[in-house]
Amino acid sequence: MKPLLVLLGSFLLTLGIARLFAGNLDYLLAGNVAMAVMLLFTGAAHFTLTQGMVLMLPEWLPARKAWVYFTGVVELVAAVACWCPRFEC
Repeated sequence: MKPLLVLLGSFLLTLGIARLFAGNLDYLLAGNVAMAVMLLFTGAAHFTLTQGMVLMLPEWLPARKAWVYFTGVVELVAAVACWCPRFEC
C-alpha cells in the first residue's frame, strides 16, 4: 500500500508543480517522476528491510537474500532509466 501512496502522491505533486510553473498538465513528466520516485523507495527498501523481504520468498528458493539484493538493484536501475528519454517508463 505504501508504494501506491508514494506513486500517487508523487504523481499528483509533480502534476501540480508542472501546472504551476509550466502552465500545463504534463502527464508524461508526472508519470516518469512518480515511477522513478516509487522505484527509488522500493529499491532502497530492499537494502534497509532485507530480512522482511527474505521472509516473503519461498523456502525452496536458494540464496534468498541475494535475490532480494538483486531485485533491489534492478529497481534502482529502472528508476534511473525512467529519466532517460530512450527508456521512458
